[in-house]
Amino acid sequence: MRRLSSAISASKEQEELINAYEAEEERITNVLSRKLEQLRVEKIQLENVLEAESENHVNRLSRELATLRAAQQQQANGDSVGSVNGHAHHALSGNDPTTEVMLEALRRENEQLRTGLDNP
Repeated sequence: MRRLSSAISASKEQEELINAYEAEEERITNVLSRKLEQLRVEKIQLENVLEAESENHVNRLSRELATLRAAQQQQANGDSVGSVNGHAHHALSGNDPTTEVMLEALRRENEQLRTGLDNP
Protein backbone atom coordinates (compact mmCIF):
# COMPACT_ATOMS: atom_id res chain seq x y z
CA MET A 1 0.00 0.00 0.00
CA ARG A 2 2.85 2.32 0.80
CA ARG A 3 4.40 1.65 -2.60
CA LEU A 4 1.17 2.48 -4.36
CA SER A 5 0.78 5.64 -2.33
CA SER A 6 4.35 6.75 -2.98
CA ALA A 7 4.02 5.88 -6.69
CA ILE A 8 0.86 7.99 -6.93
CA SER A 9 2.61 10.77 -5.02
CA ALA A 10 5.63 10.63 -7.34
CA SER A 11 3.35 10.60 -10.39
CA LYS A 12 1.48 13.68 -9.12
CA GLU A 13 4.76 15.38 -8.38
CA GLN A 14 5.99 14.66 -11.92
CA GLU A 15 2.74 15.96 -13.37
CA GLU A 16 3.04 19.16 -11.32
CA LEU A 17 6.63 19.62 -12.50
CA ILE A 18 5.58 19.08 -16.12
CA ASN A 19 2.74 21.58 -15.72
CA ALA A 20 5.06 24.12 -14.10
CA TYR A 21 7.61 23.59 -16.89
CA GLU A 22 4.94 24.06 -19.59
CA ALA A 23 3.60 27.18 -17.86
CA GLU A 24 7.11 28.66 -17.69
CA GLU A 25 7.67 27.77 -21.36
CA GLU A 26 4.42 29.52 -22.30
CA ARG A 27 5.33 32.58 -20.23
CA ILE A 28 8.73 32.84 -21.92
CA THR A 29 7.12 32.41 -25.36
CA ASN A 30 4.63 35.18 -24.59
CA VAL A 31 7.36 37.54 -23.38
CA LEU A 32 9.48 36.87 -26.47
CA SER A 33 6.47 37.30 -28.77
CA ARG A 34 5.70 40.69 -27.23
CA LYS A 35 9.34 41.75 -27.57
CA LEU A 36 9.39 40.59 -31.19
CA GLU A 37 6.26 42.57 -31.98
CA GLN A 38 7.73 45.63 -30.27
CA LEU A 39 10.91 45.26 -32.33
CA ARG A 40 8.85 45.00 -35.52
CA VAL A 41 7.03 48.22 -34.66
CA GLU A 42 10.33 49.97 -33.86
CA LYS A 43 11.84 48.72 -37.13
CA ILE A 44 8.92 50.15 -39.10
CA GLN A 45 9.27 53.46 -37.27
CA LEU A 46 13.01 53.56 -37.99
CA GLU A 47 12.42 52.70 -41.65
CA ASN A 48 9.91 55.56 -41.87
CA VAL A 49 12.36 57.98 -40.26
CA LEU A 50 15.14 56.83 -42.58
CA GLU A 51 12.90 57.19 -45.61
CA ALA A 52 11.89 60.70 -44.57
CA GLU A 53 15.53 61.67 -43.96
CA SER A 54 16.56 60.18 -47.30
CA GLU A 55 13.79 62.06 -49.04
CA ASN A 56 14.91 65.28 -47.36
CA HIS A 57 18.49 64.66 -48.51
CA VAL A 58 17.34 63.94 -52.05
CA ASN A 59 15.17 67.07 -52.09
CA ARG A 60 18.00 69.22 -50.75
CA LEU A 61 20.47 67.79 -53.23
CA SER A 62 17.96 68.21 -56.05
CA ARG A 63 17.65 71.89 -55.16
CA GLU A 64 21.43 72.19 -55.07
CA LEU A 65 21.65 70.49 -58.46
CA ALA A 66 19.08 72.89 -59.87
CA THR A 67 21.12 75.78 -58.48
CA LEU A 68 24.31 74.35 -59.96
CA ARG A 69 22.62 73.83 -63.33
CA ALA A 70 21.36 77.40 -63.32
CA ALA A 71 24.81 78.69 -62.39
CA GLN A 72 26.36 76.52 -65.09
CA GLN A 73 23.86 77.86 -67.61
CA GLN A 74 24.62 81.41 -66.56
CA GLN A 75 28.31 80.69 -66.91
CA ALA A 76 27.68 79.34 -70.39
CA ASN A 77 25.82 82.56 -71.17
CA GLY A 78 28.84 84.58 -70.07
CA ASP A 79 27.81 85.50 -66.55
CA SER A 80 30.44 84.98 -63.87
CA VAL A 81 28.04 85.34 -60.91
CA GLY A 82 24.36 84.42 -61.02
CA SER A 83 21.35 84.80 -58.85
CA VAL A 84 19.12 81.74 -58.51
CA ASN A 85 15.95 81.77 -56.42
CA GLY A 86 17.01 85.06 -54.87
CA HIS A 87 20.38 83.74 -53.67
CA ALA A 88 23.70 84.75 -55.18
CA HIS A 89 25.81 81.84 -56.39
CA HIS A 90 29.29 81.86 -57.84
CA ALA A 91 29.76 80.24 -61.21
CA LEU A 92 31.06 76.69 -61.29
CA SER A 93 34.77 76.15 -61.38
CA GLY A 94 36.36 73.34 -63.35
CA ASN A 95 36.70 71.26 -60.14
CA ASP A 96 32.96 71.06 -59.39
CA PRO A 97 31.34 67.67 -60.00
CA THR A 98 29.03 67.33 -62.96
CA THR A 99 25.31 66.83 -62.51
CA GLU A 100 25.58 63.28 -63.78
CA VAL A 101 28.30 62.42 -61.25
CA MET A 102 26.24 63.85 -58.40
CA LEU A 103 23.09 62.05 -59.52
CA GLU A 104 24.94 58.75 -59.77
CA ALA A 105 26.39 59.25 -56.28
CA LEU A 106 22.88 59.94 -54.95
CA ARG A 107 21.53 56.84 -56.64
CA ARG A 108 24.28 54.69 -55.11
CA GLU A 109 23.71 56.15 -51.66
CA ASN A 110 19.95 55.62 -51.99
CA GLU A 111 20.51 51.98 -53.03
CA GLN A 112 22.88 51.43 -50.10
CA LEU A 113 20.31 52.86 -47.69
CA ARG A 114 17.56 50.66 -49.12
CA THR A 115 19.82 47.59 -48.98
CA GLY A 116 20.56 48.38 -45.33
CA LEU A 117 16.83 48.44 -44.59
CA ASP A 118 16.22 45.13 -46.30
CA ASN A 119 19.10 43.41 -44.48
CA PRO A 120 18.89 44.41 -40.80
